[in-house]
Amino acid sequence: MSNPRVLFVYKSGGPVILGDRIRIETILKFLRNSGFKIIEARLPSITRWTLWRAVLSLFPLHKKMPIFSYREFLPWLDVSVSINSLKAIIRKTDADVVLAETSLVGWVATLVCESCSIPCIVDCHGLAFAEAKGAGHRNWRYIKHLERETFLKCDHLLVVSEQMKDYVSKAFKIRSDKILVVPNGSTPQQFIAKYRVPLRVIYAGVFSYWEKVHDFLDVAKQTRDHRFNFYMAGEGPVKEQLLERIRREK
Repeated sequence: MSNPRVLFVYKSGGPVILGDRIRIETILKFLRNSGFKIIEARLPSITRWTLWRAVLSLFPLHKKMPIFSYREFLPWLDVSVSINSLKAIIRKTDADVVLAETSLVGWVATLVCESCSIPCIVDCHGLAFAEAKGAGHRNWRYIKHLERETFLKCDHLLVVSEQMKDYVSKAFKIRSDKILVVPNGSTPQQFIAKYRVPLRVIYAGVFSYWEKVHDFLDVAKQTRDHRFNFYMAGEGPVKEQLLERIRREK
C-alpha cells in the first residue's frame, strides 16, 4: 500500500492544544516522514464530559433498555451525531486507518471502524475513568466499562509509559502485545533560559485537579517578592476556580 491515509480524529472544541498537541504532533510528524498521508478531523459536539453524561444511557448495565430523560437525551444525541459524522468522513477521505485521540473519542472510532472494516488505533495518554473518579463523578464505573470496550476493540493502543502499559494490561485485561509505549516529550528548543530579575515562573498546561495547579498558586502566594513573577497559561475544568482564587487572594 503506497502512502496509506491516516485519519486523525480528535474531540470538539478546536484542535488539541498544549502538551497533548505536542505529543500528537510528534506522532503525526513521524508518520508523515514515514510516508503516511495525514488527514485531521474534528468530531462535532463531543467531549469527554458529554460522553460521560451519556454513558448511563448508552451502557445501562443494570437495565435492558435505556430510559431517557431530557438531560440524558442531548448528550446521547451528541454521540449519535459524532458517529454519523465519522462514518461520513471515512467515506469521503477513503481512510485506511483511524488514529483516535483519547479513549472516549476512541470509543466512537472503534464502533465506526468495526462497521467500516478498517483498523483503529487509540492514543490513550490518560484514563478518563480515573479522572472522573478523582473529580468525584458518580458514574466513573460506567466510564471504565466504556474504556475497557474501547481497548478491547481497537487494533492497537498507545500509552505514555511502561507503568501505564502494565496497569492498563492488568486492570482492563488487555493483551500487552497490542499496547505500544509512546512517551511524552518535546522537541529541543534553540532558546536558552537565562537568570534575570524579575524571574518569570510559568505554568503551562491543563487546569485540572490531577495537575495540582493550586500548588502553583500556593508557591506564588508564599513568594511575595518582587524578584519573582508568576504566570499561568492553559485551559481546563478548574479554570474558574483558579481565577476566583487569584481575584480573592490577589
